[in-house]
Amino acid sequence: MTGPSRQDRDQVGDRVALFVLIPAVVLACAEYRFSVGGKGVLTLSGFEVLTYVLLPAVVWAWVVAAHGRRQVPRRPRGPTWFLVWYSAWVLMAAIAYPVASVEVGDGVQAVTSSYPLQLDFKALVPSVVTYLAVVFFVRSRTDLRLLVGAWYVGAGLNATLALVQYLTGGPHPVPLSDIAREKLNWSGDVTDVLVSGFFSHPNSFAQVVIPWFVIAVVKALTGRLTPGRVAWWVMAVALGAALSATESRGRFRGRC
Repeated sequence: MTGPSRQDRDQVGDRVALFVLIPAVVLACAEYRFSVGGKGVLTLSGFEVLTYVLLPAVVWAWVVAAHGRRQVPRRPRGPTWFLVWYSAWVLMAAIAYPVASVEVGDGVQAVTSSYPLQLDFKALVPSVVTYLAVVFFVRSRTDLRLLVGAWYVGAGLNATLALVQYLTGGPHPVPLSDIAREKLNWSGDVTDVLVSGFFSHPNSFAQVVIPWFVIAVVKALTGRLTPGRVAWWVMAVALGAALSATESRGRFRGRC
């Protein structure tokens, strides 16, 4: 009696990776962070933790795919290699960047030379891992729909919360940062209504809503008029209203 074939094992591994990737996509829609130390220690988010869990699987899938021992839906091509090389270049530049001290709050100085590397690593690696996980582990249109559905839920919850915050002034499940309380409105005065969704600052929220809004509009304008397309129209309108409610001036630059 023979054991499972390599293809069967690959498919089981893909299902496990997809099981981790779906909640990672949802958690990417929130900025809730936790710290394992005091001031001066970089924080982690649930999204980052799950992508670090996926990192060994992505590396292994890349290696075995490069040797032709694994069938993958899409082999690494030009855009993938560009993303990987660009990320490696940024991380190498961060290693070479000298920093004597970094202000971490309340006048505390953290003397470190690895701070830029830590920031760039946290900014780049989770996104790169997510992209590569989609390349290696999403095998069907159903898988892709699950990921899009997970994102739709996260974006929809953000848009709903943002509109509630605009109308009622709260709640803010993710604690607002200190600098967010100094946010200026269109008139240049400190605003009384902070619309941040599941993020800690209205500007951070606006920064992620811009691509979400573009995706929703493109989907709403694509294809025949179906219930699914109507749902994308609802999402586009809700995200557009949430983006406007942030009163973030940077959103106009982001649209240009």
